Amino acid sequence: MVASFPATKFGPLYYRQLETEKDNALKLNKGKFDATMGLSKKAKLELHWWIKNVETMYNDITQSKPTAILFTDASCIGWGCKNGNISTGGHWSLDDKNRHINYLEIKAILESLMCFKSEFKNKHIRIMSDSTTAIACINHMGTNHSVENNEITFQVWKWCMDHNIWISAAQIPGKKNTVADRESRITNWDSEWKLNSHDLKVPLKHLIIEPEIDLFASEANAQFEKFVSYKWNENAIAIDAFSICWKYKTFYAFPPFSVIAKVLQKIIQEKATGIMVVPNWPTQFWYPQINNIASKPPVRLPCRRDLLILPSSPGTTHPLILRNKLDLLVFKVSGLI
Repeated sequence: MVASFPATKFGPLYYRQLETEKDNALKLNKGKFDATMGLSKKAKLELHWWIKNVETMYNDITQSKPTAILFTDASCIGWGCKNGNISTGGHWSLDDKNRHINYLEIKAILESLMCFKSEFKNKHIRIMSDSTTAIACINHMGTNHSVENNEITFQVWKWCMDHNIWISAAQIPGKKNTVADRESRITNWDSEWKLNSHDLKVPLKHLIIEPEIDLFASEANAQFEKFVSYKWNENAIAIDAFSICWKYKTFYAFPPFSVIAKVLQKIIQEKATGIMVVPNWPTQFWYPQINNIASKPPVRLPCRRDLLILPSSPGTTHPLILRNKLDLLVFKVSGLI
C-alpha cells in the first residue's frame, strides 16, 4: 500500500490501522510473515476502501497554489482562526478540554475550516499553525504516534474530501499568529450562558408564542435552528443582531444585560414582536419600558442552579445564581403596543 501512495491521493488515510495490526501480529509471531492474523473492524474498513477504489485511484502530479490562507490556533479554553479580514473562534466542550493540546490544535483546524465551508469549497487552502505536530499530521494525512491525533486528522481530511477541499499546512511562529491566538483565548462568558431549554418551554406555552429566530446566540447555545451570532459563524443567518431588521420574524432574545436598553429601543423602533428574557431588576432604568411594551404579565423562572447552562462547562453555576441575585423574567414584547 505504502508503495502506491504516489499514485493514490488519499491512500495515507486508509492504511494506519492495517499497518499497526500487522506490526503487532509480527511481534506476537516473532517476525514470521507466514503466520495468520485476525483483523479488527476498523482494519477491515480500511481494506474495503482499497478494494473499492483500486481501479479508480489517481493522484495529481502537482497541486495548485493555495487560493486562501487560514491561520489557526488552540488554547485550553478554545480555538481561533483568521481568514482574510475575518477572525472568529469558539470554546471547547467539557470532553475536549481534557484532550492533549496537540489534539486540540488539529481540531482547531477542523473547526476553522467548517466556519468557511462555502467559501473554501473546490479550493486549495493553506493552513498556518504554530503546532509542528498539527502540521505534520495534516501534511502526512495522519500519524502512527497517537491514536487520537490520527483519528481527528482523519476527520479533518474526510470533511475536506466531502467538500472537495485540498489542504496543506505550514509553520508560523506563535508570536506572529496573534489574531488566531487571541480568538482562542476569549472567554466572553456573558454571551455564552444558555437558558435551560426545559425551563423555556413553560413560558412559551403560557405566552402562546413560537419564536423563529434566536437573536443573541452562538452555535453552542442557540435555542432555535435559526440564530444570529455575535461573531462570524457560517451557520448563523447573520452576524450582530443589531445589524438586521427584527420586524418580520418572531424573535427570542436573551441578550447580555448591558444591552437590554438598546434591545428595547430597537423593538420599539422596528415594531418587532418576540420573547425577551431579562433579570427582575425593578430599579433599572429600562424596567418600566419593558413593562410598557409587554402584551402579557411576564413569566417568572424558577431560580435553580441549572437554570442557566454554560455549554463549554456544563457543571458551572452562574455567579449571580450562586449569590441568589438572579431572578429571571420572560416577557412577550411588541413594539406595536
